[in-house]
Amino acid sequence: MCAALPSGQCGWALHMRLSGDGSLSGALVYDAARFFVGGHAPPLAAHLPQLLQTLAAADTTPMSRVQFMGERERTTLVQTLNATRMDVPADRLHRLIEARAAATPAAAAVATSEGGALSYAELNAAANRLAGHLRTTVPAVTAPGALVGVFLERTPQLLVTLLAVMKVRARSMLLSSHTETTAT
Repeated sequence: MCAALPSGQCGWALHMRLSGDGSLSGALVYDAARFFVGGHAPPLAAHLPQLLQTLAAADTTPMSRVQFMGERERTTLVQTLNATRMDVPADRLHRLIEARAAATPAAAAVATSEGGALSYAELNAAANRLAGHLRTTVPAVTAPGALVGVFLERTPQLLVTLLAVMKVRARSMLLSSHTETTAT
């Protein structure tokens, strides 16, 4: 297996060999000065035996469920390095989105089901348009603390709508045919 560069050259190669006794050996060949900077190649290569063992033991397991990391590494990645929780009062979330839209307008804010993305600038602009529409056409919604029912699928439009409701200082209640309703 070879990872091709835009120039057509091979950036790294994985060589695998199955011996007559059924054992498998391999080597990851790469230019350390250009690829896997910071010592990432050894951990990556260490995942390969675990991945192959898992695939051999459960050949019908979907790839999305194949485990290739040890429990300790998985815990580090999922819990320790991903510990980015930040308590944000609901009345300030839209301000954080506005600040991000000003600082990095082209950065992806939300992914779409079609594989695209809505940038922070696009998300904020859409929420501003909807908030303006709510102020002019449904003034009762703009009363501080007013409750707005929102019945939308989990799409980027739901996020736009929730942000717009926050911008007009109202509260939202998510309505769903699948789950209980919750008010924010």
